This record gives sequence, C-alpha cells and structure tokens, in this order.
Amino acid sequence: MKNAKKLLNKLSKVLDRIDIVALLAFGFAIVWILLTVLNIMPPWLKDQLPVATFFLLSFIAMWLHRSISHIENALTTLGRADLIFGHDLVYEAAKTLVEESPRNARYWATSIWTSGRGPDETEAAKRYWKSLIERLKNENEAEYRRACFARSREDIQRQADRAKELLAAGQARIRFYAENPLAVDFLIGEREAIIALPDRRVFPLLRVAIRVRDPEMVTVLRQWYEEFIWDADVEKQDIRTAKDAEDLVEQWRSRLFPDQSQEGATAC
Repeated sequence: MKNAKKLLNKLSKVLDRIDIVALLAFGFAIVWILLTVLNIMPPWLKDQLPVATFFLLSFIAMWLHRSISHIENALTTLGRADLIFGHDLVYEAAKTLVEESPRNARYWATSIWTSGRGPDETEAAKRYWKSLIERLKNENEAEYRRACFARSREDIQRQADRAKELLAAGQARIRFYAENPLAVDFLIGEREAIIALPDRRVFPLLRVAIRVRDPEMVTVLRQWYEEFIWDADVEKQDIRTAKDAEDLVEQWRSRLFPDQSQEGATAC
C-alpha cells in the first residue's frame, strides 16, 4: 500500500510537470508564430532560433527520460512482493514459478505443512507437481531440494511415495526431519520465492502466501534455507534412493508415532 501511494504521488508530480512543460512549449510556439507573422522578429533572435529550439527540445527530452525512469523504478519496487489468497492459487503461483524459471534452474522447497501425495491432493497441486517433475526429467542440470516432516504414521508413507516420484524424475535431494524446523512452507526459485502460510482450520490446505520477486531477497532466502533448514541442527535423514524411502517408513513410523492408530493431519 505504501509503495502504491508513492507511485501515485510520483505520477501526480509527473503529470503536473508535464502541464508546465507543455505550457512553456505552447507559449514558445505562439511567440515564435506572432514574431514571424508580424515580421518583427529581431535579427539576433532569428539567428539564434535554431539553437534555442534545439536546447528547448533537449531539455524536454531529458526531463521526460528522467520522469519515465522514476515511474519505472516505482513500478519495479511495487511489483517485488504480493499476496496470494487461497490454496489452489498458491499452487498455481508455484506452478508459474517453475514454468518461468530459466532452464536447469534450482529449487529449494519445504513440505512441512502442505499435504503429501494422496487422495486429498487438489487438481492445482497435481498440476504443480506435474510441471516440476517434467522439468526435472527434461533438464539434466536442474536441482530440487526438499525438506520434509511428517505429522502422522500414514503421512510417512505419503512422504515415501512423493520421494520415490521425485527421485525417479532425477536431480532431487530429499531430507526427512525428525522435528519440525519451522511452521511455514517455502518454494524458492532462481528469480522469485513463495512463502506459504497454512490454515489450521482446513489443514493441510494453505491459506495465504507471500510471493517475493526481489532478487536480493530471493538470494537471502536461499542462503537462509541452506543454513537454517537444509542444515538444521535436528535429527534428519537423507533419502537418496527408492530403497531409502521404503526404509524410512519402517524406521520412523513406530519411532515417531508409537501411539497413533488413526490418520491425523499430514504434511510432506
């Protein structure tokens, strides 16, 4: 909102100055026409008219260039972050992030609160996964990192199923965490990032997300992910093969959820 107000203020100032410049140019033209028609133009002015006209037009051109630059900078600042409301729209934004990334892009992701692969997966989520997996299959140098956490016994199986799918696509690095290192989800690309916030009322759906397009902020988020998520100081296990995914179910299900007998909220 503040950026929008700043942009409107700048546009208002530009429009005001355009009026002034236009009036000056119009006044200059009227004076020149009158002096020419009445044949009373002083010889010195007649000799200097081409030079004066050149300087006036140069001034107008430089002023317009500067004004347009201010507007461009304001628009760039305004578009560096925006809010996305609704589970499906968040996944559509994630799909767009993947599709608009450069070839052989890298993706840093978490699946702490979002739903794993299962019957409750929405169509928007399926489209996102399809787009991501296609890029991993077709681009040999692409990379996808995924930090996962489970909230129920059944969710570990979902996690394993998703891990197998990603590993089959190639270039996927997956880590399972015995503890939840954070309470939001991230998808960080080369040019933009999505910070998704869960909705506890309709868990595991996402309620709102912040999409960041500022290159410096995306770099900071990537560095933060590497240090505080990927290398978090909690017990974790790498999932490198389909066998690792299968072993994960046997090793962690009873250990983490010894008393759970019913499916609860899921996240991976």
